[in-house]
Amino acid sequence: MQHCDCEIPFRNLCLCPCPCPEDLDIWAPPIMAKTSKACLKVASKACNPRGSKPSRRRFKIYKKKELTGSTLAKYKATLSLTEEQKDVIIGTLLGDSTMGLRDQQRLYSLKFEQKGKNVNYMNHLYEIMEPYVGTPPQYRKGLSYQGEIQSSWFRTYRHDHFIFYSNLFYRVGEINGKKVGIKIVPQNIHKVLNARVLAYWFMDDGTLSGDQYYLSTQSFQKHEVTRLSVALKECFGIKSSVHKDNKYWRLYIRSESNRVFEDLVTPYLHETFFYKIRAAYRPKKI
Repeated sequence: MQHCDCEIPFRNLCLCPCPCPEDLDIWAPPIMAKTSKACLKVASKACNPRGSKPSRRRFKIYKKKELTGSTLAKYKATLSLTEEQKDVIIGTLLGDSTMGLRDQQRLYSLKFEQKGKNVNYMNHLYEIMEPYVGTPPQYRKGLSYQGEIQSSWFRTYRHDHFIFYSNLFYRVGEINGKKVGIKIVPQNIHKVLNARVLAYWFMDDGTLSGDQYYLSTQSFQKHEVTRLSVALKECFGIKSSVHKDNKYWRLYIRSESNRVFEDLVTPYLHETFFYKIRAAYRPKKI
């Protein structure tokens, strides 16, 4: 989790000047978030998808759905979530995808966002979620305390199918008298974990450092990270530890569970993230 000087993570801060101000509300860290005028000024000018010229490693050509009104409503009524889509939603909500609030009300849609270099993975996510998406992935540039950041993103339609996930992973809190959506780890997380969920969580927020795997859970409170650790042991027999990372908490996979962890996630990894697996057990790109 990376913070700009206004203490709002870039991954949940929409830098697009199109009508999506609700993204400033969709996530709040356990601490009080303060948005500087300078940061908002940067955010309002950062996106120029028409003027930007993406490199060759950009999006495939996808067709936008030109559906509105009753036609869109009829189309949405035909949709049904697949098991793969359900697992992708849960895994990425543990990671980088977001839901949140609009006009201080729950917004039953999902936003997927990745670094610009992960565009092939973004294509992969889009192709899975495509029935629920009107506008294909878009590209944008923004600024943070680290300098220029490029990202790709798309948002699903609003749909009643996502109510369950909003209630599962978000609670409504209040900061400076304004309601905000705060991402949480549900108490029954052990009931929705499986190998594919774990793989998508790892692709979003997992890291390999030497021979050590860890999951970047710094956006959650300590008791929630502990809950995840207990769930990994209960669901998969994976032993893990909760370590302090500055004022946040990160989840480490113990070395004796490395092989179990690799066997579970590797079959579902997108090739973009093969580098996150130890070299001796890393899949080969086709």
